[in-house]
Amino acid sequence: YDCQEFSANNDWSTQDVIGGIVPVLKSDGQEEGNGSVGYRYHEGCFLETLKENLDTDNPHNEEMWTRSNKEGYMGIWLVIDELNRADIDKAFGPLLSALESRTLSVPDHPDPIYRNIPIPGNFRIIATLNTSDRHYLYKLSDALKRRFAYVEIKSPDLDLREEEIESAHSSAISASGLAKEGDKPVPFD
Repeated sequence: YDCQEFSANNDWSTQDVIGGIVPVLKSDGQEEGNGSVGYRYHEGCFLETLKENLDTDNPHNEEMWTRSNKEGYMGIWLVIDELNRADIDKAFGPLLSALESRTLSVPDHPDPIYRNIPIPGNFRIIATLNTSDRHYLYKLSDALKRRFAYVEIKSPDLDLREEEIESAHSSAISASGLAKEGDKPVPFD
């Protein structure tokens, strides 16, 4: 699976996660500043990523739930960095019920096909939590917590610091294509 990453912030709302109608400045072809205000539908990070996994001509066809848009990927997962920087219970809003029912309803979307859109069983939301900046973080409700599994990844011990740095350096060289023939990545346990 490929991943599409977004960073949460304290201004997030349901428009940022699911979507909503937003104002836009329309250009009337004259000098700057003479445009009029119009409206369009802005798709939030969840809907945008979910859409990448669906056949938009027929999203209810389970056979087409995952489609490969990049070579070798079965679909796209949503990655939200620092989820708890946003008031995520407010921002997720109707998405909480949709995660349970596996069907998202976007009633204000201009395309009626989004009034009842399935969430594929292999679609995932992966989120990181910030545990350091306590004054700038929101708490997660139990309703949100029960819809996610938690995996704690601790920092390595200080005695493993040099080994981790060497492993990261080796992996970066390999990934960048700068590795010389015969170089092997250094594994890190």
